[in-house]
Parts: sequence; C-alpha cells; structure tokens
Amino acid sequence: MTEYVTGPRQKIRWVSEAGTHGSLPSSGLIPLTNAKISAVQNQVFEPIYGAGTGSNTITYEPSIQDVTFDLTFNPKDWRLFVMAYGLSTNTVTGDNYTHTCSQRTQKDLESFSVQRISNLAADIVETYKGCKINAFQLNWNAAGSGTGKLVECVASCKAQLVNYTETEKTEEVSPTTRACFIANNIVVTLGGSAEKNCLSGNIRLESNTTDGFYSDASASLNRSEVEPQWIKGSVVLNLHYTASTYHAQWKAGTVFSGTNSIEIRRTASTDNMVFTFTNLRIESISAPTVIDGINVLTLNCLFDSVVPVAIDHRDDYSETDSS
Repeated sequence: MTEYVTGPRQKIRWVSEAGTHGSLPSSGLIPLTNAKISAVQNQVFEPIYGAGTGSNTITYEPSIQDVTFDLTFNPKDWRLFVMAYGLSTNTVTGDNYTHTCSQRTQKDLESFSVQRISNLAADIVETYKGCKINAFQLNWNAAGSGTGKLVECVASCKAQLVNYTETEKTEEVSPTTRACFIANNIVVTLGGSAEKNCLSGNIRLESNTTDGFYSDASASLNRSEVEPQWIKGSVVLNLHYTASTYHAQWKAGTVFSGTNSIEIRRTASTDNMVFTFTNLRIESISAPTVIDGINVLTLNCLFDSVVPVAIDHRDDYSETDSS
C-alpha cells in the first residue's frame, strides 16, 4: 500500500534558539494546534548566457536560497506572539501568570526554529532554522453558525535555511492543554465603550525585517540574521451598525478617545490576552449596500503602539532581552 503524506498526521513544533541564531535545541519544542506551514523555498539560479562555447543555450549556476513561510495555527497560549514582539514578564497572578509584552532594548527579535514532521514509515523531518517573524496577524470570525470560530494566528516568517537531515527533536515536557480561544468570547472596546456588533476582524503587526543577504564572510548562500526596521500596527473590524458615529469619526480624522482595546478571552478575564492601543484612528471606512440583508461596515484602523498583556497558567514566556 502506498502511504501518502497527510496534513492531520503532521506534527508542527517550534522552539526559541535562545540567543544562538540558526541553532536548533534538542528539546523543549512547543506543539501548535491545527498548524499549517505554507513555504516558499526558492533556489535562485544565475543564468549563464554566454559560456564561451558558441552555443546559444542558456545554462545555470546555483546562487542563494531564499526561504520564507507562513505558519498558521489556533493559539492556546501566546508564547509565539512574544517572538513577534520582543519579550514578556512572568508575574504571579493568583493561580496564573501575567505576561506584559514589550520590545527588547535594541528593538530586535529572538530567532527560533520550526520542525514539521510528516509521519510515515520513514518520517520526513523538515527543519527551518534562524526564523524571525516579519508579520504577525491574529484573525477571528464570530459571524454565522457552524464551525470556524477558533481564533487564528498567522506568523509570516523569514528563515535562514531549511534542511531535511535533522532528527526529530523532543517536545516540551508540559504542553498547553487548555482549550483554544473562541471568537465569540472577544470583547472589542472603542472610545471607552464595548462594540457589541462586531462580526469579524484582525490585528496585524508588521516588522518589515531586512532581507538578510550580505557578503558576511561566512561563505554561505543562506540568509543571514534579519532584524526589524520599523513596526506598523493595524486593526480591521467588520460590524453591523445603526448610526453614523464611525463615519463622523473618520471624517474628523481624529483618534478614538478613552480606552481602545481588544480582549481575547478563553473563559474569563483571568485567562485572556488584551491588546490596548494608543492613538487608534480610522484610516478608511466602507459599507457596501447589501440589497437582501444587513450592511456590514468595515473599519480599517491604524495605531501608534500597543501594550499586549496575557494572563494564563504558563510561567515560561520569553523574558530574554537583547544580548
């Protein structure tokens, strides 16, 4: 019988490289739920138009390898988000821990490795090393009935390299066993008031990391370590509406007053992630006519900065600052 590679039988795990870029630890890999990798593994070939042979046939010589991928998953904790932001705290809060996220001193990011193991008679072990997150997006959809209500994260990453020669490394001792986050438990607060008609949305952080290709004295055609150049934050909200309040806000060109936040609850405010935004403003607004239903208002927002604070049962969020 032919045994094909199937998604449900793949194990996708990640682990911090603990300050040594491109070095895969042998243990402590963190499993992800409903994880998917969509990778672009590009081997660049330099064309040789004239080889001095009198031929008009183009030949090729290998050059750099450019490896990027999107890692999509349903979060059970926020440890991978910290890799997109900087560092966090692990402060005791009752039976849980509070993790206040902040940027590292040098505004850089920690690197990590990812393994995708395809379970076969002879496993395929795909290992991405020297990874850093170029953009992190958190999506949710509370609209309608049926499935599809789990909060989703997409980490768009640049890797130093990918190989297929590593052995499968050991999973962490105590993976998170709590439930995933449900979109209908999200609390959106705009201008100090809860927005109770939000259908779906996303939060996005972009780091615009460098491309990482240098003459770096390593005699390597792989990507070198990348670093953020700037941070851009945005929020998209899709909602039903009953007044022109948000249209007036956009027309005025002003920032929202009061508290502006998105709280992602698991079961209660003692087990959650809260994003509190500074200077949230509406960049664009649209509400196409729905001739046979309720119009949906889309707010595309920008913010200057955000303070992410998570509360959960884990005490091992990364506290490592710039070296």
